[in-house]
Amino acid sequence: MSPDRYVTADLHLRGEASEPPWIGFRSLCRHVAGEGAPLYVLGDLFDYWVGPRQARLEGFRRILELIAATAAQAPVHILRGNRDFAIGAEIAAIPGVTLHGDDVEVPWAGRRALLSHGDLLLENDRAYQRMRRVLRTPLVRGGLRVLPLTVSLRLAGALRSRSTAAVARKPHEALAISFPRVRALFRDGGYDVIVAGHVHRPAVYVGELGGRRRRFLTLGAWGARGWVVRLGPEGTAELGRFPAGGTPPAEQALP
Repeated sequence: MSPDRYVTADLHLRGEASEPPWIGFRSLCRHVAGEGAPLYVLGDLFDYWVGPRQARLEGFRRILELIAATAAQAPVHILRGNRDFAIGAEIAAIPGVTLHGDDVEVPWAGRRALLSHGDLLLENDRAYQRMRRVLRTPLVRGGLRVLPLTVSLRLAGALRSRSTAAVARKPHEALAISFPRVRALFRDGGYDVIVAGHVHRPAVYVGELGGRRRRFLTLGAWGARGWVVRLGPEGTAELGRFPAGGTPPAEQALP
């Protein structure tokens, strides 16, 4: 029987040795390495990323060394998020690590899952979607890599602060998941499960579509403990905390 697959997102690591998400992520990595279980990080592993030179900073070098040690024992898959969209070859070149774009399809136990960072599901947040397109242009990404590192880090910090303030001012509708989009993904892609990060709201939605039972799960952000979806070898998809504990979110009807 194949091992579990573990899915998480939104650690927002800042390279600080004492930050709780780093301590929890280190524990999760050791766990999956011990099982030889694939690990998927659906974006925003880092709170910001400006290019390869950041990998030389002590705190971030420590994170990459942990990822390399984990990938030597189990496959590691990393998606780009809205905070660390600039990650590239400095991570993709680590043996055992696969770097993906906005999403990745995963077959398991005769089923199919779509794993996504999730920001594209917020279709009503038009201001964010416009900014997202600009930030991912070669001009912006290239600029972050050629500016002095201190300048790039300062710009990333300013962008992060501006983004946090903007989110606080936005109406609820702008930050809500577009469930018609989710339903379209299930219908067009034939997925049994969709897992998304970004929204920082752990939830499990269940519905019948096309005569099949579908599950849409959203991950919460990390604090002292993280949120993890376990794709089990028997075809299950369960959302819980890591380390284990607490009550998982109750299932809701898929809107």
